[in-house]
Amino acid sequence: MNLLLVLAAGAALTPFLIIYSRLLFPLFLLAPFYSLPLLLILRTNDIGIIAVGFQFLSIVTGLVLLFRKPLSITLNPSTIALLLLTVLCIYGFFIPQTNSTPFIVKVIASKSILLPATLSMVAYTINDRRYICNIIKMIFTISIANSIAGIFQLRLGTEKLIALGLPYGTQVREFKTGRLRALGLSLSNFEFALFSGLTAILCYAIISKIILAGEVSRIFALITFVFSVVSMYTSITRQGILLPLIGIIFLEFTRPRNAVRIYTQSYFFFILLIFLSLANNLFLRSESFYGRIQLWQTLLAENGLFIGNGIGFCGGATTSSFARNISQIFVDNFYISIFLQAGLIGLLLYLISLLSFFYETNLFGKSVLISIIFTSLVTELWDYSSVASLALILIIILGRKNNEIISNQKKL
Repeated sequence: MNLLLVLAAGAALTPFLIIYSRLLFPLFLLAPFYSLPLLLILRTNDIGIIAVGFQFLSIVTGLVLLFRKPLSITLNPSTIALLLLTVLCIYGFFIPQTNSTPFIVKVIASKSILLPATLSMVAYTINDRRYICNIIKMIFTISIANSIAGIFQLRLGTEKLIALGLPYGTQVREFKTGRLRALGLSLSNFEFALFSGLTAILCYAIISKIILAGEVSRIFALITFVFSVVSMYTSITRQGILLPLIGIIFLEFTRPRNAVRIYTQSYFFFILLIFLSLANNLFLRSESFYGRIQLWQTLLAENGLFIGNGIGFCGGATTSSFARNISQIFVDNFYISIFLQAGLIGLLLYLISLLSFFYETNLFGKSVLISIIFTSLVTELWDYSSVASLALILIIILGRKNNEIISNQKKL
């Protein structure tokens, strides 16, 4: 019923969304990263309704931007990915094993898989340099606000956050040592962590003059980078640290080298080794590492069918607020998750769709893709649709090798 009200409200606002689509698209796209106050104001714990509502609004405003351009079907990474992932979802929807999975869970799983590729198609219409820079500055501002909120949450502690109305286990989470995992202004701790990590890669690329040289302040990027590092501490998740670590290492070691850079890289690598040794409890705990391997072995031994078990069999869809009375299967590896749902065919379709984004992608785009590829080994990153969508959009608007992005104020 709540979902129907959200969709009805969206339909009623359609004329407003069409007129101001250019302004509203980035606001709705980034809304999951600043919507926590809205949850507190509405006094609701239903994250799913809020997330779906903003996803719906992002799609509506994005499609308006898309269709304002002369309609032409071109073969680009987004269309390739969308076609392949659509085939994956259709296959996973109708294979025999889906009979035990509720229809709504199948729909949620399909939405999570298709949404990032769908929204990334909109990015091909964004060719106004000033508009792009404004989006980047918006990301920086939201990231700083999240970091400050995370610091306050760490000081407040678990009990006070629960007293404010945030449920324990879904939004208020703790590390095994009992230390709070802050969620900033985001809808969840993991979205906060991954958003901060993605922002850190973006900041590093600007500071290093790989992208937007002279167009976005390097001082602003440096300040945001520092806050992003603080967010990694307050959110304390493997994913939130691993994502930027991989991206930044890739950027650093693939750039042209000279004597100074070789010394800097060696020093950076030395500091990294020290950091990882100090972070033993977070990354290198043997019980956690072997626990994951045992989980994967068990899931594959019991459910590793060549044709898959159907879309929505495991992953984020099983934990949705729309899912009722079904087993929640956490995999912590998106490749295994896809294999369990859609078998070998589905896994190949996903890998090809992801790798298609390497087509005409510059150093920054490749760093984000490499980060997604490796981080997905230890988390179902794609299930966090808001993060995956933003990552693909950044790859499109900042990662193109050619000169499709122009420096003017042309209206979309």
